[in-house]
Amino acid sequence: MAQELSWYLNDASALLRDSSNIFTSTKQLTRWINEARRDIAKINGCIRCLIAGTSPVGNSALAGTAVAGAALAGQDLQTSFATIPGVEMYPYDYANPYLRAQNAGVDKICGVLDVSVSWGATRPTLNRMAWGDLQALARSYNVGVTSYPFVWASQGDGTRGKVFLFPVPSVGGIINGEMEWDVIAIPSPLYSNDDYDAIPDSFQDAVKFRATALALMASSRFTDARIFDVQFLTTLGVDRASAQLGSVADYYWQTDLP
Repeated sequence: MAQELSWYLNDASALLRDSSNIFTSTKQLTRWINEARRDIAKINGCIRCLIAGTSPVGNSALAGTAVAGAALAGQDLQTSFATIPGVEMYPYDYANPYLRAQNAGVDKICGVLDVSVSWGATRPTLNRMAWGDLQALARSYNVGVTSYPFVWASQGDGTRGKVFLFPVPSVGGIINGEMEWDVIAIPSPLYSNDDYDAIPDSFQDAVKFRATALALMASSRFTDARIFDVQFLTTLGVDRASAQLGSVADYYWQTDLP
C-alpha cells in the first residue's frame, strides 16, 4: 500500500514534537518531505522503471497503460518510444513523457542503466561505452555512419543527461526502431493524499528522518539534524539490504543455454 502524505506529515511532526505544526508549517514540511523522497530515490535508486516502446513484432505500447506490447491494432509507431531517423542524441526529456505515461508517481529520469533498440526481428540490449570512448572512437567519423545502433553512451549529469547511439539510426535501413530504457527515476511531489507515492513501501520509513533533519537545520539545530541524518542513512542501508537478498542466476547450465 502506498504511503499517504498525511502519514509522512504525522511522523515528521511527531519527531519534531510539533504535532500542531506551530513551529513548522504543513506547507513547508511537505516541501521537505518531497525533498527527502527525492534524496531516497537518488541515493538508493529504488524507483527503477522500464520505458517500453513497441514489441519486436511491431505492436506498440499504448500510452498510459504500462503494459508493453498491449496496443490497439494498427497504432501509429510515431506514438511509441522509438529512435528518430538520422538522430543520434536523445535527451532524458525526450523519454520523460513516456516514463510518466507508463508509470504512476514518477517525474524525471536521473540515470539510464541499459538501452535496447529494435533491429526488426530482435531487440538487443546495446553495449555501453564511456562517453569519452564513444567520442574518440565512434563519433570521430565525420561522415555520417548510419545503421542499426549497437553501442550507447550517456553524457551529462542528473536529469539533464543525454543518450547517444552509434551508429546513428539509419534513414534508409530503419524508419523508427522502438527503444526500451531501463532507468532510475525521481518521484513526483506529493501534494495531497490522492497523489500516488512511487517510493516502494520498503523504503518509505526513511522519509520522516530526512524531513525532520531538514526542518531542524532550518532552526539552526545542526547537532540534532545530524542525529536524524544518521538515522536516515542507517534506515536506508537496512532497506536496501532487505531488498537485495540475492538470487540464483542459473540452476542448470554453467555457460550458455544448449
